[in-house]
Amino acid sequence: METGGEEVVDIEINNQDQADCFESELEDFTLAEMKQLSFRSHRTCIQFYKMYAKVKGFGIRRKHTTTSKIDGHPTSQKLWCNREGFREAKHLNRPDRKRKEKAVTRCGCNASISFKWDHRSDSWYVKDFVPEHNGHDLIPMNQMYFERYTRDDHDGIDKMFWCDGICQAYYKAFGKVIGFDTTYKVNAYQKPFVVVVGVNHHRKTVPLGVALIANETTDTYIWVLEQLKEAGGNVAPYTFITDGDKAMAAAITEVFPRAHHRLCLCHLMRNIKGHTNKRFCSGFMKCVDGARTQAEFEEAWEDLMKAYVALRDKKWAQDLYKDKEKWAEAFMVGQFYAGMRSTQRCESMNSTLKTVITSKIMLYRFVELYDQVLEHIRFEEDKDDYISTHTFPVITGVLPEIKTQAARTYTWNMYKLFLKELNFESGHIMTKTKEEKGHRDGASTTFWLNDCVNKDCNYVVCYNKKLQQMVCCCMKYNSIGLPCRHMFAVMKFTGMVEIPSGCILRRWTIRDKVHVKNTFKDHDFQKRNDHASANGRYAFLTGLSAQLCRMVSSSYDRSTWVRDKLAKMLLEIENEKINPKDKDIIKDQKVKKGKSRGRPKKSEVKTTGNENIDQGVPFIGHDVHDITHVVRNVAATSETNPSPVKSGGFVELLKNFLPRTYNTGD
Repeated sequence: METGGEEVVDIEINNQDQADCFESELEDFTLAEMKQLSFRSHRTCIQFYKMYAKVKGFGIRRKHTTTSKIDGHPTSQKLWCNREGFREAKHLNRPDRKRKEKAVTRCGCNASISFKWDHRSDSWYVKDFVPEHNGHDLIPMNQMYFERYTRDDHDGIDKMFWCDGICQAYYKAFGKVIGFDTTYKVNAYQKPFVVVVGVNHHRKTVPLGVALIANETTDTYIWVLEQLKEAGGNVAPYTFITDGDKAMAAAITEVFPRAHHRLCLCHLMRNIKGHTNKRFCSGFMKCVDGARTQAEFEEAWEDLMKAYVALRDKKWAQDLYKDKEKWAEAFMVGQFYAGMRSTQRCESMNSTLKTVITSKIMLYRFVELYDQVLEHIRFEEDKDDYISTHTFPVITGVLPEIKTQAARTYTWNMYKLFLKELNFESGHIMTKTKEEKGHRDGASTTFWLNDCVNKDCNYVVCYNKKLQQMVCCCMKYNSIGLPCRHMFAVMKFTGMVEIPSGCILRRWTIRDKVHVKNTFKDHDFQKRNDHASANGRYAFLTGLSAQLCRMVSSSYDRSTWVRDKLAKMLLEIENEKINPKDKDIIKDQKVKKGKSRGRPKKSEVKTTGNENIDQGVPFIGHDVHDITHVVRNVAATSETNPSPVKSGGFVELLKNFLPRTYNTGD
């Protein structure tokens, strides 16, 4: 078919690979370019505009379908943006209304496309096309979606890793401590499923990424961890918690050589119970938790071996002792692990998946159901956010000012842990204090405390008022990120009315999630700045301003400082309105398209990595309260097949590999 002497591209979309190719080229189609296309069927016309709407970020509404009076064959079709037109006035104020009125969604948008059937060539072409939208924002596809896959010798998927933009943002915020585990029987191919989880600010499990693999070799785990590292902007986790798998351990050492490796306590106890009895388990737990120093551990272990002489020569007991640095608290003092001591969070995630996923499910359906589970987890997290933001506990007992500050600072779950630890402060007696003068960092005071129950337990706390930092010999703050009972005893003894700023780890606070969400939204906000309406920008900035006001209003000094800053910013903006600066105008790039019916080639998009950013591991002397979370666009490219796959086409792409996806074998 020819129109006006121009070459026409005949479109026939038979599979999702073709759909993905067109999606990558639909960003800025003009009327002239649209008129060069022809379509084999009425269904293909609608499918094409759906893809275009998906890329641009709007829904469609079907209107004005005309048919032949002879055989009823469609002859023309007009499709609109779903926000076209306006609701009729008579439906806005109806005195006889019996049902609650529906929300108004139409705003008079004129974006549309018209298709016409040519009976001579038996094909469809674009008669008219209006790309401009008005009166509403567009919501583009999730450009942060990250996926990688490799193919096997039979052209099936060998291994695959994926995570969305929110998982990437959470990895930067909560990825310092990671649970790493595999599970089975979640797909029809009986292949291992790797789940990578972290702990959010509510101390709840959050998925950071998932993978389907063909085997459990070291090389496979190295590949998975490399994809996780790339998706997370090269941020290195501080602690890994695994079930003790040797291949996992070797992969962690290879990809993250500086990371600590902690063995799951539940797996250890399960293995020990298979070899011994409950009395040995009780003695073993004294070695795990009872020994405060390495010398005390060695003494406790020797006593245990003397009680069970026959076990001294057992290989499993010898291997257990060799790995002592991965499970004994005496060797992990001060290592940050966010309260995670086992892979039960991974197992909990696997259990949740198995409630909706069966062992006979196909791969593409598995990905869809996983996304549904992910949405449910995030919905529960939003409920926790709401409770933390809109509820406040009744303050009673000692240190009311500190409890009030903690309630306004920490999430609800972390506040309960905070309160539980604070209630133990009364079990300690101050025996000695000593003040030492400093030069650059100011004076510091050392406090000696005795445990009222265990008289042999002595603790030392150092406090630097200038730096607003405390260090306790128990190192609980460094391990968990909450002040310990010994610090609370010092606060009470010195009459403090505020928690020292150096004792507040931001990853447990309410504002940490707000910062993560705003950072993630900021990616869209900047990208959509030219298209976003004034109302949308106003709402976004109002939310940030309200959060700022809530944080500083309790302090006169902070409120005054913020007031002066805002007044200065307002003055600068007013001056800029009077004397506007010239700005360079960058025009849109034109999209190159193939001119034949053959499968167009997709462009390879290079990925960009982020800086390695500290995420709030509580080390004294470092500013762990100003964590910068950077969320950048990560292109979805394949290691062995560099074709970009967007989130919408990812599930459909998997269907194209069936039934050859995951051949039997290793």
